[in-house]
Amino acid sequence: MSEKILRLSQIVGQATAVKILQAALPPSLPGSGYLFAGPAGLGKMSSAMAWAQAMFCVSRQGHDACGHCGPCLKIANGSHPDLLILAPTVKSKKVKQDIDIDSVRGLIERLAYKPYEAERKIAIIEDADKMNLHAANAFLKTLEEPSGDTIAILTASNPSRLPATILSRCRIVRFTPAPLGEMVDYLTRKLGIDEKRARTIAVMSKGAVGASDPERLKEDIELRAMALEFIADAKRAPTAKYFKQARAMDKEKNRETVDKFLSMILSLLREMAVMKFTGKYDNVVNVDIIEGLDKAGRGYSGRGILGLASAVEELMAARSLHVNPFLTVSLLLLEFRKD
Repeated sequence: MSEKILRLSQIVGQATAVKILQAALPPSLPGSGYLFAGPAGLGKMSSAMAWAQAMFCVSRQGHDACGHCGPCLKIANGSHPDLLILAPTVKSKKVKQDIDIDSVRGLIERLAYKPYEAERKIAIIEDADKMNLHAANAFLKTLEEPSGDTIAILTASNPSRLPATILSRCRIVRFTPAPLGEMVDYLTRKLGIDEKRARTIAVMSKGAVGASDPERLKEDIELRAMALEFIADAKRAPTAKYFKQARAMDKEKNRETVDKFLSMILSLLREMAVMKFTGKYDNVVNVDIIEGLDKAGRGYSGRGILGLASAVEELMAARSLHVNPFLTVSLLLLEFRKD
């Protein structure tokens, strides 16, 4: 089987969505419009491609594509004539990435033709929430007056940006963050990552397979460790240590780092507060560093943690007004030493 082929059974952490899609496979009659909704990185586009493959497969195995017949291989190679894909483009540096009316009209024109090989055509609009209003209105008629041989699949991270008229004409298939256990299993079994590191990556990717690349997460993992160390040591560590850190973040190329740093600290403080007040760890997201969180929290009172969280929120608001990173981290250190 080609490495490019992804079957429905290989979609990670989306059991409910996969069941809905499998139930719509022939001999069942699928709907004419579907909206795959959920945060980025959860496998919406991969699922759309896998479902299209299962629809077109001529040697379907139960509720999944065989992966090796002619239609499956054509989809893997991007050459199936009845699978049409439209994605956002950038026409110039001055225009943000979107889907314009001309692109949608081109898609509608292609959908007017009869299927070439399969019983139906499938049109996938990736990031449909980036359609501008004119484009969305142009596509609305296709959803209002669907032909019996076309299935439209829209993927969207922010479905609220789509007109209500489009939402009302699509069956919504929701994609949610994958359970921690499934993510860890995927990372250890498929990518060969050791379990301890896999748990860290699973937590940092927030259940999104598409965001679980270890190299992409390396900086965030290091920044979280820095945030936890800051919380644990801020009261007693040499002031010079954190002033040096602040100066590093004040360099132009690193200015976004301080915003992530503040966000990490706020997230950890909130979890420490939950642990402090409830004595429970059930809802802690950063489960891979729970011992470190517990240890760091011993140096602060519950009320103190809440006060620090409030102070961090104020500093994050100040950063939105372009308060420089050096001053931000310096003020942060002072707040932690007050408690």
